[in-house]
Amino acid sequence: RGLASSADELGNQVRRLQATMQNLQSEQERTKAGLQEAREGLRSCNGNLQNLGDKEQRLEAVTGAMERRLAELGAMLKTTRSELGEASTCLAHMSEENKQTRGNLATTNENVKKNSLSLRKLQENLEESNKLLSHTNETAQRTSASLQAARETLDKTSHI
Repeated sequence: RGLASSADELGNQVRRLQATMQNLQSEQERTKAGLQEAREGLRSCNGNLQNLGDKEQRLEAVTGAMERRLAELGAMLKTTRSELGEASTCLAHMSEENKQTRGNLATTNENVKKNSLSLRKLQENLEESNKLLSHTNETAQRTSASLQAARETLDKTSHI
C-alpha cells in the first residue's frame, strides 16, 4: 500500500510537472511572440528615430536659413531706419524751404499788385499822352497848312 501511494504521488507529480511544462511551453511561445513584437516595435522605433533625425537635420537647415534671412532683414531694417531718418531730415529742410518760398510768393504777389497799379497808371498816362500827341499832331497839321498858305501868299506878294 505504501508503494501504491508513492506511485500515485509520483504520478500526480509527473502530471503536475507535465502541466507545468505545458504552461512553460505556452509561456515560452507567448514570450517568443512578445519578443518578436518587441523586435518589430524596435525596428519601427529605429525607423522613426531615423526619420526624426532626418527631419531634425532638415529643420536645422531651415532654421539656419531663417536665421540668415532674419539677419539680412535686420540689416535691411537698420538701413531703412537710417534712410527714413535722412528722409525725415530732408522733409524738414523742404518744409522750411516751402515756408520761405511761401513768404517769397507773398512778397511777389504784393509786388505784382503794386506793379499792376503802376502799370494801370502808366497806361492812363500813355492814353493821356496819346491824346495830347494827337491834339499836337492836329495842331501841327493846321499850323503846317497855315504856313503853306502863308508861303503861297508870300510867293504871290513877292511877284507883285
